[in-house]
Amino acid sequence: MGSFIIDGVGFSATRSMTSILRDLPNFYVTYGSRNFKEGGMIGADNLSVADFVSQMLEAEKAHEHCVASHCIFNPVTTKQEAMKNNVTFMGYAERIPTSRH
Repeated sequence: MGSFIIDGVGFSATRSMTSILRDLPNFYVTYGSRNFKEGGMIGADNLSVADFVSQMLEAEKAHEHCVASHCIFNPVTTKQEAMKNNVTFMGYAERIPTSRH
């Protein structure tokens, strides 16, 4: 499986997916950060996508699977950087209903 990035907008369940993945053995999972190694909220110590992916690859030396969830980088550049480094990128979008019938 290796490393992968899960990003989503709307109610796409990234928090739930993160909780499930954190319970699995040999997984290192971050949520809501643009700094894979240090964590923290988006906006604090943000890295470029290239540096972020580099940190993921470095963490692979100690963990079988490295996962970044809900880092909210530009999806185009994230996918390009992921593909260059054999990291899987999964983007999700959920339309928020405006009314219920």
